[in-house]
Amino acid sequence: MRIVRFLAAASPLALAGAALAGMLGGAALAGAIGMIDRLLADGGWRSLGQGPQGLAYLAGALAVGGLTYLSGSLVAGLMQRRLAGLRQQLCERILATELVRLEKLGGAALLTLLSDDLNRLAQGAAALPVLVIDLSICLAILAYIAVLSPALFLLVAGGQALTLLAMAVFFGRYETRLRAAQPGRQALMQCFQLLVGATKPLKQRQALRDAFLDQLYRPTVQQVMRDADRCNSLGVGMDSVAKVAFLLAVGSILLAAAWLPGLAGGEALRSAVLAYMFMVTPFSSALNTLARLFEADAALAKIQRSELAAAEPAGPAAAVGAVQTLGLRGARYRHRDEAGRPGFALGPLDLELRRGEIVLLKGGNGSGKTTLAKLLAGLYRPQEGSLLLDGAPLEAGSARYRECFGASWSDDVQPLIHLPAAAGAAQEAEALWRSFGLDAALPFRAGWVDCSALSTGQRQRAALVGLLLGDSPFLVLDEWAANQDPAYRRRYYQDILPGLRRRGLGVLLISHDDEAEACADRVVELRAGQALVRPAAAGSLRAPQLDPA
Repeated sequence: MRIVRFLAAASPLALAGAALAGMLGGAALAGAIGMIDRLLADGGWRSLGQGPQGLAYLAGALAVGGLTYLSGSLVAGLMQRRLAGLRQQLCERILATELVRLEKLGGAALLTLLSDDLNRLAQGAAALPVLVIDLSICLAILAYIAVLSPALFLLVAGGQALTLLAMAVFFGRYETRLRAAQPGRQALMQCFQLLVGATKPLKQRQALRDAFLDQLYRPTVQQVMRDADRCNSLGVGMDSVAKVAFLLAVGSILLAAAWLPGLAGGEALRSAVLAYMFMVTPFSSALNTLARLFEADAALAKIQRSELAAAEPAGPAAAVGAVQTLGLRGARYRHRDEAGRPGFALGPLDLELRRGEIVLLKGGNGSGKTTLAKLLAGLYRPQEGSLLLDGAPLEAGSARYRECFGASWSDDVQPLIHLPAAAGAAQEAEALWRSFGLDAALPFRAGWVDCSALSTGQRQRAALVGLLLGDSPFLVLDEWAANQDPAYRRRYYQDILPGLRRRGLGVLLISHDDEAEACADRVVELRAGQALVRPAAAGSLRAPQLDPA
């Protein structure tokens, strides 16, 4: 199974040790059962506390506990290491995957991978020691029956082979149903995502709440329940068939013993039947554990098949501060719908951003402003044409190119921001934090800061503090002033943006505000997928351009 290979990749020796300890623990438990059977048969239980048999029994009990604990703890350690590595690998692959592919997958699919699928994988891995122990008990009991009577063993082994064939059919259908249930799980995660993201409108409007619950959430939950019922019915069916098979096998043994008196002696027959009946519980447990392992295998297969890129090597960022111009040459980009049909097209585009300059990007809704900004920021790769770094086409990956940009996106105001913790930088960060009026709502602290309690406008200010403290030579500011009060709008256009120009930063400013053109150097207006570039209208807010050096 995939999950076994997954755990073995961390430490084959530890996994082998866990399997050996589990097998020995199962064998010790089966041995204890045999000892109990002999003590009851010959009356030795009366002297259990007086001779070596008591010590042997105690040693066996301690061996069962110690070996099963060792097996479980070894697998638990392996599982935690592998899951931690897999989580980090998934995070790295998500960060390395092109943004357009992540947008196509959707946040719900990514959250399902990182939560639901990883949880099912963890549960399956935790069940491995139980499976090994249960199977070891079953094998040890079969070995005990073989010692008691080889003829009875052949009867039992034949019955078990037929039972296992029936279980193989069940598990084949179980795996199919697990795959069919995956879209429902993802749809449920999408419902939760909407519930958390749209709490305010859902609380305000009863009709919207009813539509969410009746048309989206309940049908999705019902589908998930139907999928779960189908899987559970197979699991219950497997367990029921296994119990019936055991009883039929016992009946067959008794009939065979009646028809063939020489098959086994009375004591051997009694001990074999009792030992075989004891197998019912570990065998049923093994079937339930296998079902969990199949779920874990399906989750692991989904993770491994996910449309995520391999980890991207970090580009050289040392020379980013020296970059003077970025741009596009002959760049084209065409969106496609879910069926792959071509949609809105942008380009061909020739555009350059320069340090110490503010470029205003304008256009109506749906004109392609965000697409163009993502192309310029290196988040989308041009389908035709090339990115330019200091006038030269970018030949390798775009990691270094992206390092040149810091961005604040209107549709992506994150609750967590990072502020530098080094002594000098932290002092500058605290001063900026106070100057933006954030200290009254959230006291300053360096490192990762949770801004979820702030308003949208305050979170945008906090994000801008992080951008101003960074070393990116170019910034994308997407409708930053849209959620600001009049005082901060004035400060943005009259103080912050001219200050960025004076610092020698290049700014791509996306805005519908009338004040925006007054502080810009050039205007790029998008119409029908084409970019019309013109000088900005002269305005009182523009400041003279300084040499970045």
